[in-house]
Amino acid sequence: MSQSIYIAKSAYGPVKIGVAKDIRIRLSNIQISSPVDVTLEYAANCDGDMRAVEQRAHSILSDKRMRGEWFKTDASEAILAIAQAAKELGYELTLTPIESPKRGRPSIGLGHIVQIRLDDATAEAVEDYASRTAQDRSAALRELIRAGLASQTGRCK
Repeated sequence: MSQSIYIAKSAYGPVKIGVAKDIRIRLSNIQISSPVDVTLEYAANCDGDMRAVEQRAHSILSDKRMRGEWFKTDASEAILAIAQAAKELGYELTLTPIESPKRGRPSIGLGHIVQIRLDDATAEAVEDYASRTAQDRSAALRELIRAGLASQTGRCK
């Protein structure tokens, strides 16, 4: 059975980058040992060595490591680290659909997870906006997308 790389997010913010054969079971085990809610933010697989991708992503984020596989960063930065690691190793990642939990406490705000590639100028503009508004990149990008949609369609205000 192949392994998938995943990002789990604690309700208090840190993210965990790990590898598992069955992400649902792994997430359940993490939740059991955590005093706060943990949500699955990202999952992907490839035909390559997922442990190597995981280890390289950990290295890329080493200055943000809290303990073990937990990092003080947001999911978007962790996704970028995984994408960079896979690219450096010559692997192409395939997103794994994330199912909403069917039991237990409901997960708040999972929505749809979409992976996008931004050109350098756009990424810099998002970073500037996030910094000016004291938001993480994901929240800033969501707000900018909503504002753009509202101005184009009059919806999504």
